[in-house]
Amino acid sequence: MRRSHDALRADHAVQCPNCGSTKRPHAACRECGYVRPGLKLALSKEE
Repeated sequence: MRRSHDALRADHAVQCPNCGSTKRPHAACRECGYVRPGLKLALSKEE
């Protein structure tokens, strides 16, 4: 009966400041690879 800590939480999303798509906070953007100012991950193109 006491399982209030097992409840599902809604995902939080923020806008990427570089391209404007939605992303999770403190994570790299899936569209452009932006992480923070001065750091950008190289994304491989999936065909």
